[in-house]
Amino acid sequence: MSLFKALFGSDNNAANIVAPLLSEPPFHEKALEQLDLLDKFAKEMSGSISTSVYSQLRTIDDILRPLLEYLKTHDIVMEQKVLIQSIITDYVPTPLETFKLLPENDKVDGGKGDLLLTQQYDTIEANTRELAAEIYGRVLSELSTQAIFIKNKFGE
Repeated sequence: MSLFKALFGSDNNAANIVAPLLSEPPFHEKALEQLDLLDKFAKEMSGSISTSVYSQLRTIDDILRPLLEYLKTHDIVMEQKVLIQSIITDYVPTPLETFKLLPENDKVDGGKGDLLLTQQYDTIEANTRELAAEIYGRVLSELSTQAIFIKNKFGE
């Protein structure tokens, strides 16, 4: 009998206990949880930011949520995962955190802070749309490649 078995019982029991602890949730689940936290933060900030900035935040969320649902059944490359995670955990919330520190006159609708926030979220929104199109487009590209293969294989 091994020392491990003597101390902890069957090796299988230990593996059954440790395995769930070592498994990490799928990317899309983790990202959806982070997006929910970002949504909560945006709602908390809604009284401090302009309606146009809040609308931009909602639009970014509207792009990311269906994309993350799509990722339940489609895999993406690591660079795309890192970019999505960075959008959710850094690129969107960090400017909001910085905005909170501004003097009140810069926070007003049309103020310097509001305009800078709008510009940043315009850029983030455009890049998020581009990323989503790239991810969705990959499936179309794969289908196109398959069609070419079938055409070549069966000679039409």
